[in-house]
Amino acid sequence: MLIRGANFGKASEFWSPEYLKTKEAGKKISAHVCPDAQMNFATSERNYTFRTMGFGEFIKRCAAGTAPMEERKETDSAIGDHEPEEEKSKHDRDGYYISPHERYYLRSLAKKSNKAADFFVDYPELANDFTLPSFFSSSSASPSSSLPTPNIFSSVFRASSPALSLWTHYDITDNILCHIQGRKRVLLFPPKHSGNLYLPLVRV
Repeated sequence: MLIRGANFGKASEFWSPEYLKTKEAGKKISAHVCPDAQMNFATSERNYTFRTMGFGEFIKRCAAGTAPMEERKETDSAIGDHEPEEEKSKHDRDGYYISPHERYYLRSLAKKSNKAADFFVDYPELANDFTLPSFFSSSSASPSSSLPTPNIFSSVFRASSPALSLWTHYDITDNILCHIQGRKRVLLFPPKHSGNLYLPLVRV
């Protein structure tokens, strides 16, 4: 089901790269860093790594896109990168971690590894801007609950560089995708075709 024009609160208006960079200033996140436009999850062909960085740094790098290094440095200055040069590590001076045209992806994690991600707890400053559309909310939700409805298992904040594709995958639970800024293409396949999609095997 595709619903257009849903009300997501102030997030739809405010969540520009410049605005996001000022939020959650002290938060460290673990981002996927990939040298290619297509991320591959298959164990033998996995083409990304993880890097820990500040949330603002992540947003800055995503906003710079895949531009050449000099253009990225101009973008850094435009959105407020004022860290002294002598305090920057080598990858900051070069402008990349593993590749000049690398891309970045964030799937937020819970503060505790044994808990499901909860956007409303993990990103409280951004959560103040976001409203889940009323037709997904539940009047039975507890006032002390961080989630707007008790039936939501988890709520994940995602962001990425432009023109980045994730691997083919499936989710066990039903999903609500709230798209706030940018463009996103979602390709869905019927479950009966799973045997033809080259899904990576995961050993448990």
